Amino acid sequence: MNSFDLKRLPRTTGLLAVVAITTALQITNKSAAASAAMNWHTGPGYRWHQLPVAGAGKTGFTLLPPSSTGILVTNRISVERYLTNSMLLNGSGVAAGDVDGDGLCDLYFCGLDGPNVLYRNLGGWKFEDVTVTAGVACPALDATGAVLADIDGDGDLDLVVNSLAGGTHVFINDGQGHFASQTNMPPLNYQRGGTSLALADIDGDGDLDLYVANYRTWTIRDQPVSAIPIWWADSPSAPTAHSRNTARRTHSTSMTAPADSVPFRSRAEAFSMRPDNR
Repeated sequence: MNSFDLKRLPRTTGLLAVVAITTALQITNKSAAASAAMNWHTGPGYRWHQLPVAGAGKTGFTLLPPSSTGILVTNRISVERYLTNSMLLNGSGVAAGDVDGDGLCDLYFCGLDGPNVLYRNLGGWKFEDVTVTAGVACPALDATGAVLADIDGDGDLDLVVNSLAGGTHVFINDGQGHFASQTNMPPLNYQRGGTSLALADIDGDGDLDLYVANYRTWTIRDQPVSAIPIWWADSPSAPTAHSRNTARRTHSTSMTAPADSVPFRSRAEAFSMRPDNR
């Protein structure tokens, strides 16, 4: 098995996959001193080291309890909120990377009914909550996804956070794990359903470009008092019928067709919907 040192790669290769691979390597909790003692083989833009395979034991993973790691975060969402916006049930993401330059992989968790949480890796599979000192809680956001990448090219990992309707927020790292918000007002991707995101130098100018994947921010099923006007096809008078959701999620519809109307053949030509109760 080979191990690649991704710190030697150009900074412009900040694609989300690079962060993910860096996570897999750094989370082994190898110290900087042990890394320096390895017999590294160099290549064009990278280096590698042969990893010894243990002769005993078994492959796989060991579950570490929160009481051992110190990672106590739980992404909660209240019943009242998801009954009025089921998009919140899509959940939130996690970002991983070395934010303070100590050679260990730190973890950033996005949240909905609570703040986001940054855990600093102390080594030995122990983590410490440093959210407040880092300045990345984002308490007013329904955070859906995040990525750690070197946006400004200074050698440390900055933070980009997506949210449901609250925009995409950028935080610049000072190299010590303290972040300053660089978000414009209104923020990027404002009032959209941002989910995952990726970074890469698309145009080859040495800067990382941002790609945000969006979904919807709400659905008509979550609007308990929405009225749906229905226009009959081929009818000059075009009366409407209102279908309204009740508290029990049932539907009631009243409809009177004009004498000059004809039965419609498809839903597409029969009606249009507005969520504004008109």
